[in-house]
Amino acid sequence: MRFSVTGRHVDISDAFRASAEEGLKAFCDKYQVEPVESWIVISKDGFSFMVEVKLHLSRNVDLVATGHNTDAYAGIEAALDTLGKRIRRHKKRVADHHKRHDFHGEKEVAPYYVLSGSILSSDEEDTTGEELAPAIVAEVSANIPSLSVGDAVMRMDLSEANAFIFRNTQNKRINFVYRRKDGNIGWMDPSA
Repeated sequence: MRFSVTGRHVDISDAFRASAEEGLKAFCDKYQVEPVESWIVISKDGFSFMVEVKLHLSRNVDLVATGHNTDAYAGIEAALDTLGKRIRRHKKRVADHHKRHDFHGEKEVAPYYVLSGSILSSDEEDTTGEELAPAIVAEVSANIPSLSVGDAVMRMDLSEANAFIFRNTQNKRINFVYRRKDGNIGWMDPSA
């Protein structure tokens, strides 16, 4: 397992790095999780610390949690507690025999773009005086797994994402689930 502890505008001591690694190993042993890579990123948020824990599992599943506390050590514990709650909820759902079991099936590779910029051409002048961002920030490939809607929502919760794209196992179409502003989950199933 590759392990990384980094700080954004925060100096990380060797004692803190050792404590974070020890806490993460205890977490992995307790929940029987074997991550391929793990990251802990600490940043200052006013008078408190924001600690983000990311685990990448071998089944191409990402677990992400964030903890806030005035003490960085307690922030790691808070993030790992949140992650533990999510894993327990996921395992309980998978073990429920009345529902379909967790399915990690076929995946597709699709291009992934992050777009930002203006609609002005190069010869037009910007009259607002604001500097415009470049048109494409990143272009990477992303896997699109074949899942049921419930499994897609669970995968979105585990990765602490706001949206998740998947291929629906029932109708074989690309679907989209997202977290609405009111806290509920939205599901888009475009018709053919």
